[in-house]
Amino acid sequence: ARQLVTHGHVRLNGRRVTFPALRVVVGDVVSLADKSRDNPHIQSALTGCAHRPDWLVFDETTKRARVAGTPPP
Repeated sequence: ARQLVTHGHVRLNGRRVTFPALRVVVGDVVSLADKSRDNPHIQSALTGCAHRPDWLVFDETTKRARVAGTPPP
């Protein structure tokens, strides 16, 4: 995941993110860059993910996640 962020595949609120330790807050939207949505490695990681945190709401159609809460301590 860190490598995907560092290489610019991830967007936070529509802006390119290259710093993996960036903090997100409730209401932020995490998405993939347009060029990365069809990447087979990324697609297999998204479909193979059996467990997603309760504090993230993932939209299968748009491949976006919204931060809906805070992770437990």
